Order: sequence, then C-alpha cells, then structure tokens
Amino acid sequence: MLEKKEMSKNGWKRVIESDYQYEYLEDCKGIVSILHLKKLTSPCYKEYTDYKLKIADNGYYWLQFAIDGEKWWLTVMFDENGKLIQYYFDITNGNVIKRDGTSHFYDLFLDIVSIDGGKTLLLDEDELNDALREETITQQEFESAHIIAQNIIKGIKFDKSRLDKFCYSKLNQFINRTREDIDDE
Repeated sequence: MLEKKEMSKNGWKRVIESDYQYEYLEDCKGIVSILHLKKLTSPCYKEYTDYKLKIADNGYYWLQFAIDGEKWWLTVMFDENGKLIQYYFDITNGNVIKRDGTSHFYDLFLDIVSIDGGKTLLLDEDELNDALREETITQQEFESAHIIAQNIIKGIKFDKSRLDKFCYSKLNQFINRTREDIDDE
C-alpha cells in the first residue's frame, strides 16, 4: 500500500511549535502552503552521497506546492534566514487537493532533490524497484514515475532561475502576511 503524506505534516514528533498557512491557487487548481518550524526538539539532517544538509531546525520554512492532476509534490526548504536549502520533489500516485488545507498525496517512492548550487539527484530507485517486484505498484505506475522524474530533472536544468524566483516570491508573500497579522494584533 502506498503511504499517504499530508501537507500540514501533522504528527511530526520533533516539531514542538509551528505555524501552518496555505492558499488555494484558483488558476491551476492547486495549493501552496508554508510550514514555519518555530521550535523543534532537534534539527533534522538529510544525507546524500556527497552532501549532508540540515533541512529542518528552529526557524526554518518548508514551502509546498501541489497541483491537481499532476503526479509530483514539491517541498522547498529554507533556513531561518530565508536562504534556499533544497527542492524536494516527491513523485506521487496522485495529489488530493482540498481548499481547507488538508491536502495530501500518495507517495510513489521515487524522489528528486535539487540542492542549492545546482546538483540534482534521483533518489529511491531501489524502493521503486522493490515496490514493482512486490506488486505494490503496477508496471504502468513504475514507468510513469520514471517519465515524470526525468521531465522534472529536465525542467530544473532548463529553467531553475524561474523556479527560484517563484519560490522566493511565495516565501516572502507568506512571511509578509504573517508580519501584517502580527502588526494587526
């Protein structure tokens, strides 16, 4: 069975205090959210072949995008100063977009990470292969996951600067909205 993952990250035990906001995107029938990790029990690190990155700590931001009908889910991680750490694309077996902020997806194992600085990695091919062998997924889902992943990798290589600009714009929009809410109190 495929794992269901929620946009709000409810139940993440290391998070003591956080702020979650979301916005429905009418034009693409998608959703964008921000999770401000205010206080954690401990930082979270991710190790890749040549990299070890801190992806979550006090003050970090996780910006997420999901579009109805697409089979990917993007999480963009920023440090406490708003510096981009990485893009993390989950290949999905479908996104469930809800206007009430409870959007989720079904993880199709394969992931892509693009680290600030230009390195892009394809992750968890072994998990995807295992899922096919164990008949958790079909041959069609297996092939679809690879096609989607390759298209994302090509897109990152082709126009990462546009993605950067869009993500920084959304991050700043959420941060400014939060400041305005605080000022109104």
